[in-house]
Amino acid sequence: MSKRCNLWCEGCYYFENKDLQTQKEQKDITVWDDFFATEQQRNVSMSYFVGAEPALEQARLRAAAGRIP
Repeated sequence: MSKRCNLWCEGCYYFENKDLQTQKEQKDITVWDDFFATEQQRNVSMSYFVGAEPALEQARLRAAAGRIP
């Protein structure tokens, strides 16, 4: 959900993943809303957001909450 991290937790693999450096983060909220709308159409009924990073992206979480119960 985000490439930002405001923590450095022991045992976290976030900074170990070299692929994160090459991936472009999607910042356009309409793209996120479209993604969650597609997941809603697929009848996804639960989402699992891990770590502190999602909490830094409130608009993205709201987009998910509006589509996935």
